[in-house]
Amino acid sequence: MIGSTQQYYPYKPRILISTDIGGTDPDDNQGMAHLLMFSDWFDIEGWISAPS
Repeated sequence: MIGSTQQYYPYKPRILISTDIGGTDPDDNQGMAHLLMFSDWFDIEGWISAPS
């Protein structure tokens, strides 16, 4: 169809974050920072922290 005005509505996946952040392992902090940089791509429903 020529001249279509169809709009695009992006789908944002709903996610629940489960992490063992809070220990001495730096990769957990780096992963969380990376997730927060892209948090506009997701619908974050909640966070669960269970340090080891």
